[in-house]
Amino acid sequence: MTADYFGVKNLGTNYGLVFTAWGVGGVVGPLIGGIVRDTAGTYDMTYTIAAIAWGVGLAMSFFLKPPKVEDVDT
Repeated sequence: MTADYFGVKNLGTNYGLVFTAWGVGGVVGPLIGGIVRDTAGTYDMTYTIAAIAWGVGLAMSFFLKPPKVEDVDT
């Protein structure tokens, strides 16, 4: 999907950035959940934060425009 969206010219860099973001999310998400649980005594706020992050990601997927065709090297 990364190559289809951005082209293959910079695929290595783009793919690396995608997996770096995935890894950061895998570390930061549970840390935030643990901090909120320790502070509030419940996971309720953690679910709210996750739902807001999901909503932001969903909105970004609708507003993110693909690069111009002449900029994509496929």
